[in-house]
Amino acid sequence: MLRLLLAAVAMTALTGTLSYRAPGDRTRETPALRIVRTYDAFPDVTRFDAECGAAIGPHELLKPDTPADAAARIAGSIDEAKVPASIAAAFARASSALPGGRLTVCIYAAELSRGLPYMGGVGGLSLGGGRIKLFLHPTKERFARVPYTIAHEYHHEVHRMAMAVIDAADVVVQEGKADHFAVGLYPHLRPPHTTPLSDEEFALVWPAFLSYEHDRPADFSDRFMIARAGTLPRWAGYRLAFEMVGHYLGASPRKPADWLTIPTKVIVDAFKKSPRVAPFARPSR
Repeated sequence: MLRLLLAAVAMTALTGTLSYRAPGDRTRETPALRIVRTYDAFPDVTRFDAECGAAIGPHELLKPDTPADAAARIAGSIDEAKVPASIAAAFARASSALPGGRLTVCIYAAELSRGLPYMGGVGGLSLGGGRIKLFLHPTKERFARVPYTIAHEYHHEVHRMAMAVIDAADVVVQEGKADHFAVGLYPHLRPPHTTPLSDEEFALVWPAFLSYEHDRPADFSDRFMIARAGTLPRWAGYRLAFEMVGHYLGASPRKPADWLTIPTKVIVDAFKKSPRVAPFARPSR
């Protein structure tokens, strides 16, 4: 209880008003930001599904049979790293750069699996309706990527309100925009999945993109964006996305609010005319 009271005081100092909705509730609330600490209720995290959503994307929640002392250590590491305060600061910075609506961030303890080790134990998921899930597992990076992840997922939430994401090209461009937004705020946290594709890698990834461009199969994220298996380089779609949006912004630099609603087709068509794509252009008849 003392830990919760001290945390509440710290959060109030950072974000202004704060309240608990009910005794024992782990939801923190301010006028614009709500932080739900589901990890404090482990293993009974499904009771938050109504407000946080049930989807977990490519992540894995901490297994329900995890020993209580191990789960407590993970929760303690999240509190020790002051993750809720980091979320609040990142939200303030992101919403100042790109105004949006209210945001609910639900924090989950997660397994250190799939893409989470690659991201320093920090994963995110945008669900729409102003809801973001943050999946955490302690690593030596001590949750350093929380601000970047919040900025990236926040951009997705604002983008959802402005534009529909329908086909694969929309997904690619949306991810590129979100990463450019987050890199702009936290360049020192730029993730490896924004590194340029080599010429050899691009020769594999570009034809794959064209085959998916107007399609969006159920396994598109796994097969192309992350490229977990197959012949494409890992994180192929994300790396192409960053390059594609970067090409457009390099020619037409703008503030985030200005390029938020640039249509997918405009960005893709501009990239198709770039020297990078020229060797792959089909000869005219």
